[in-house]
Amino acid sequence: MDPAPWQAPSQPTAPGARTGRDLRPEHVLWALTVLSALASFVSGFGWILVVGVCAYFAWVARTRPILWPPDIEELLVHYRLAQPTGRTIPPPKTAVAPAQVTPYIPFRPLTFGEMFGAAYKIVTRNATTLVGIPLVILGTFMFAMSVVAVVAMGLMTTILLSATLASLGKALMVVFVVFWLLPLVVAFPADALLIALSVDATDKAVRGQRVRLMEVFTTARKRMFAVCRLTGAYYAWFIITDIVVFGMLYVALTSVGTAALLLEIPIFIGIAGVGLMFSLSPIILVVEGRGVVDSFRRAWAMAKMSWQRLMGIQLLWMVCVFPLLLIPGVIIALTLGFLGIMIFYTVVFAALIAYFRTLQMLIYTDLRIRQERYDVELSAAWTHNTGAAS
Repeated sequence: MDPAPWQAPSQPTAPGARTGRDLRPEHVLWALTVLSALASFVSGFGWILVVGVCAYFAWVARTRPILWPPDIEELLVHYRLAQPTGRTIPPPKTAVAPAQVTPYIPFRPLTFGEMFGAAYKIVTRNATTLVGIPLVILGTFMFAMSVVAVVAMGLMTTILLSATLASLGKALMVVFVVFWLLPLVVAFPADALLIALSVDATDKAVRGQRVRLMEVFTTARKRMFAVCRLTGAYYAWFIITDIVVFGMLYVALTSVGTAALLLEIPIFIGIAGVGLMFSLSPIILVVEGRGVVDSFRRAWAMAKMSWQRLMGIQLLWMVCVFPLLLIPGVIIALTLGFLGIMIFYTVVFAALIAYFRTLQMLIYTDLRIRQERYDVELSAAWTHNTGAAS
């Protein structure tokens, strides 16, 4: 079912004529203040500092006219959770990024630094869409898993007190299956949605179009199942090869001995290498509109000409991410406890997902520029959409 045509939010009839629900930033900040105060009783006294910070910004939002970002305001008004402020929001088909007069990328082959820098700029300037949606998905998933874990622990306690050994084994099997299936059921469509969303948002940003939350999310949702079929085939290849490899290693260990373990390293390097060669296939499916098999072929053809660059970028990414996760994680764990570390990693993983997917889109863009003069098309699109010379 196609979404309703876009309409600009209606302006209030008078300055004081706000009726109905009107969720403002100060309300959210005061709610965070209360939740942080409750968290300080169960997860470390470091939350007292968080209470002070949230209360200060809530007071600032109360005394100064702080507004929602335009995309958030449009979303809240659409669902009647807030009143329109009267700001002029241009229609999505003609809108360009007003504050971005310089292209995110130079329209030529990119260096590693230019790709990482452009990805950072795109994510930070469109964080409402690129980070906000993954954050909502991850937060909802973490909350659901926590509820399931609490219910499962309660059931296990009841069973342990009154069950036989046979029923205990069945209960453990049910809990194991639930905790194994639930992440898979959520992960595949969520991953496909985030791939389609980041590809569309990055492509719009590079072409000089404005990235609007509701428009990009609607487009990504339409492409989600096509991407899900491709990612399902992609991950199935890893699962099947792992099963075959472990079976072969088991046979080799029983016949040759521990010397067979030496085969494990080159085999896993080969599997990871093939996975890297096909890593751009979801982007190709979204951008070029190809089928699943054709996207795999196209990804292999593009990657085999520049596999050194792909490997170099992946290694550099891993080197940069490790300290970003480890050092702040230790500090948060010591000051805010288990609850703080859960919230921290939820936010960080949402940002890293957005950044990595955007970086992958820029890798694809760079390879097409090097192989197909894709920069000519992008430069023309930027000039047309922004009216500025590139």
